[in-house]
Amino acid sequence: MKAKRQEVIWGIGSFICLDLLYLLCRYVLFDLHRMKQWPDLLAAAGIIVLAAALIKHCKALILCTNAGYIAGFLAGICFRSYGTDAGGGRTSNAWMIWTLVYAGFMVLGLLIDLVRKRHQ
Repeated sequence: MKAKRQEVIWGIGSFICLDLLYLLCRYVLFDLHRMKQWPDLLAAAGIIVLAAALIKHCKALILCTNAGYIAGFLAGICFRSYGTDAGGGRTSNAWMIWTLVYAGFMVLGLLIDLVRKRHQ
């Protein structure tokens, strides 16, 4: 019974953590990136991964998904570069960096969980 309660707390906490990170990046730090839809899509992907990780009891994947959201955001802001599109508008590659770092963290978490489960 205690283990079940711990799983529920772990699950609720992981979703709350991703939600807080989303709110921070999407609204509080909006002036740094000016992206409206991309943070939403990344958070939605994170919710799907968190749900699957909770079902499969993959704690490393849960931690890496939450850490990857903010790490990807910070990497995107730090390492972005600007360009100009064909119409003369300003472009940025921050969204690509954010996505790749986020996906990399998720893959890392999945690999850690696979190795742990294989050695148990």
